[in-house]
Amino acid sequence: MATESEIAEVLALLAAAYPRTEIPETTARLYRLMLSDIPGESLKAAAIHCVRTSKWFPTVAELVDACYGLSKTDTSAEEAWGMVLQRLQYPETIFRDGKRLRLKPLSPEIEEAVRIAGGWTGLRMSEMIAPDRKRFIDAYNAILDRKKRELTEHPLIEGMKAKWRLGDGRS
Repeated sequence: MATESEIAEVLALLAAAYPRTEIPETTARLYRLMLSDIPGESLKAAAIHCVRTSKWFPTVAELVDACYGLSKTDTSAEEAWGMVLQRLQYPETIFRDGKRLRLKPLSPEIEEAVRIAGGWTGLRMSEMIAPDRKRFIDAYNAILDRKKRELTEHPLIEGMKAKWRLGDGRS
């Protein structure tokens, strides 16, 4: 997670890149609070990305989105389904020289979506490709949405959700 000095370095970088923008102490304190859960290297990369792509000083949300954008997979659901179809052309297990070989797993997101859609064996045995494709794509997109929420949600919000789930939240 970003240290105070790493966040100060990022704010200094942004202030230098956007010299007309003044950063009051209350704003700097808010940025420190909202960005403290992001790894320092990721935060710096996001700030550099924002400097290169935006005319205006980035908001906290823009920096968080840039961090997510730099860490997310570039594989669309349709491309992932294509990878699954290619994989389905091979047997689950291959024997070579008397040794059992397993195919290299695809990304964790694709593997989880395959599991939700019926697993490798279920997809191999299925004769209904359109519903399989839909289940896989829905699962894959849901997994990516959950991952984005996990990466962009601040720990204070996660803590409040946990309190509400346990019934400790006050109204």
